[in-house]
Amino acid sequence: MKPDHATIVSVLTACSSLSSLKGGQQTHAISLKNGLDSPSPVSVCNAVVTMYGKCGSIFDAELAFTHLNNPDVVSWNAIISAFSHHGFYEKTLAYFEEMRLNGFEPDGTTFLSLLSACGHSGMVGESLYWFDLMTKNYRILSWSEHYACLVSVLSRAGCRAHSNAELGQLAAAKVAEFDPQNANASITL
Repeated sequence: MKPDHATIVSVLTACSSLSSLKGGQQTHAISLKNGLDSPSPVSVCNAVVTMYGKCGSIFDAELAFTHLNNPDVVSWNAIISAFSHHGFYEKTLAYFEEMRLNGFEPDGTTFLSLLSACGHSGMVGESLYWFDLMTKNYRILSWSEHYACLVSVLSRAGCRAHSNAELGQLAAAKVAEFDPQNANASITL
């Protein structure tokens, strides 16, 4: 039996979760061999971009993204997340701007990637700017993960050094309020 689009997406998602680049490459090759890449549902391409991004093969993630004929919001979030995950703030921001120029509205996932990229780069001011833009301009409800990113960047930069102890405490309280059982949040706090 030949795999279908749903099978390929499922296996690529599993490879992403396991950071199994070799398994992801093999699955991608199988999809190419079986003609599931062209024309394929955007979901296969999104899974390929996500898998390469999560497995650390940024060049391949970007290459797969550039071959998308009609990227959707998930596609844009996949490439933005790939660069964010590895701390490439400038590339994250460039794809964010390109996404907006192409008429796509950023969502909570998009902003989570921006905040994460800021956290990896220690950019306190930018983190606060993106969080403010997300909540006030785009009116996106913040998630515990957004607050966790703020806590992370503020704690790495040293809240007291930036006279933002109150903001750090507020972000920590929001993380605890949203998800009190979240071990990652507790560790960050």
